[in-house]
Amino acid sequence: MNFQIKTWFMGSLLMAGLLVGCKDEPTIEPTDNNNSNSDLIEIASAQSDVGDWTVKLFAAEKLFMGYNKLYLEVWDKTTNTRVNSAKIALNPMMDMGAMQHSAPFENPSETAESGMFACAVVFQMPGEMGWKLNVDVEMPDGSRKGKAELPLQVASPDVVRTHVVMPAGGGDPLIISLVEPIEPKVGMNRFEIAVHRRASMMSFPADDSLTVEIEPEMPSMGHGSPNNVNPVIAENGHYVGTVNFTMTGMWYVHLKIMHGAEVLDDKSYFEINLK
Repeated sequence: MNFQIKTWFMGSLLMAGLLVGCKDEPTIEPTDNNNSNSDLIEIASAQSDVGDWTVKLFAAEKLFMGYNKLYLEVWDKTTNTRVNSAKIALNPMMDMGAMQHSAPFENPSETAESGMFACAVVFQMPGEMGWKLNVDVEMPDGSRKGKAELPLQVASPDVVRTHVVMPAGGGDPLIISLVEPIEPKVGMNRFEIAVHRRASMMSFPADDSLTVEIEPEMPSMGHGSPNNVNPVIAENGHYVGTVNFTMTGMWYVHLKIMHGAEVLDDKSYFEINLK
């Protein structure tokens, strides 16, 4: 090998070695990376104050004023795996400067499904700032505890999805939220609402003591629909029935909320648009 070729060959080896030596370190991916909930979007993420957890919040759409189905992922930073069993407690808070208030919420069960803890919050007002979700996490045996604080943005939906009403005869305000249908279709649809009482600015218990009647109306055509089933209590303030939409277009589902023989509200309705 002549001198020029030998010099070129050694230089090439040296350059290759430098390139290998300067290559970025590989990124360590989570060891539990399966996610069957790919249709969800990540809303927020935060580290716990203690306990070495990362808490991630997901939903099917951006947060809005009304009943929001939420999903939490809890990642153990010490093992880089998802936590599938934990005691989780929510505390939504709105800071308005001069005052603070919470919101109705539903804590998840202690066991995750597909790596996520299902829960819910009813945001009764919008806000680009001010809302946060405090998430307390505790191992089932009490060995580790921690809290994460997730800042939130809550938008106003195109149509009203929750009503805050004063009962006709007085008493605690009622928060009446549409849960289903989310994707309405022509024909029979599951109709579900959640009802909470505002006992205080920090307490919103579910109300299982009510009677609910519904009456769908298509205002543009001047007719209703047959074979509707009034919602009855299922659990935790949720009332489930059936609503029949006979054609596409805008429908109003009128509500009549009663406690025994007393009518608490018969003015509220939900707009549901079938396209």
